[in-house]
Amino acid sequence: MNECFRKCKTYGTALIDLERSRPIALLKDAKAETLAEWLKAHPGIKIVSRDRSKTYESGIRQGAPEAIQVADRFHLLQNLAQTLNEVFATHHQALKTVDEAYSLSSVTQTDGTVVVRVPRPTREQQGLQLAEQSRARRLAIHQQVWDLHHQGWSGKAIARQVGIGVTSVFRYLRTSTLPEPTRRRSRGRSILVPYHEYILKRWNEGCHEGLILFKEIQKLGYKGSYDTVARYIRRIRTVQKIKPRKRYSVKSLPKVVQPKKLCLTPRRAVWLVLRKPESQQPEDEELLALLTAQHPDLAEAIELSQGFTCIVRQQQPSQLDPWLTQPGFLTKIERRGVKNCQNVCCKRIPAA
Repeated sequence: MNECFRKCKTYGTALIDLERSRPIALLKDAKAETLAEWLKAHPGIKIVSRDRSKTYESGIRQGAPEAIQVADRFHLLQNLAQTLNEVFATHHQALKTVDEAYSLSSVTQTDGTVVVRVPRPTREQQGLQLAEQSRARRLAIHQQVWDLHHQGWSGKAIARQVGIGVTSVFRYLRTSTLPEPTRRRSRGRSILVPYHEYILKRWNEGCHEGLILFKEIQKLGYKGSYDTVARYIRRIRTVQKIKPRKRYSVKSLPKVVQPKKLCLTPRRAVWLVLRKPESQQPEDEELLALLTAQHPDLAEAIELSQGFTCIVRQQQPSQLDPWLTQPGFLTKIERRGVKNCQNVCCKRIPAA
């Protein structure tokens, strides 16, 4: 275990007895030789859990060649999350479709009340065109990087030829399809957002006059224009299927709520899949169902990922080999390092 004495300057190595859950030594540095010396001075160690560091791998091999090296549960789940993030990044259109479907869906509460979500405003056509042009440029660069890679060019040579950084080259080479940029959840935040909850509360109470709502939120501190409020009111009318400028009927209307999630990013999708059952939110099941229905690859990725996290967290080593031998998807989710754990990590390491 790597231990930091001084951030980004000085590192040591913490040795933990995982069976007793207590530290047993703190080495002065993170070098292979130091770890090897300690292991030689303490013979009899049969199993060593470590991260992916080549330094520790070398030190263990030198100091305790008979010991079995295993990957701990934290790093197994971390590797799974990283790879799953790459899978979702290649299905950006599916995430966008799920995001839009969720924002337009209605929910029937336990008391029978129907609640509809207010849709987010669409982006301007010009912005969409610019985004498509930018993606086309990145797609051309991605293809060029892979063409040069197949010709045997090194990463630095590709970077000089294409005119991008070496880090970008290796990021493109990580997946055979173009990785899509993640969207910022705060993008497009309106000045009216802090008052959405109040407007929806008053709307559900029966106040359907935009001017009245505008004056009320002005007293609460709103500094924006009436037009911004009117646009939001039109979106509420749309979701309740009320035509503009039409007098409201006496029949009851469905309640409206504002979606909590601004956008579904690959990282957010990974969190949905790997989240512990006791931490699940009410909308998570709906989002996962929408994701699973989008593409067979996503459905298989979600099923395999949840199966593996269940094996790890519930410490079921007997289920590891059947999971490893499942057909298909090996090219999409690399089960990196899982075979090396040899069922030991499920028994020895505290649950992640």
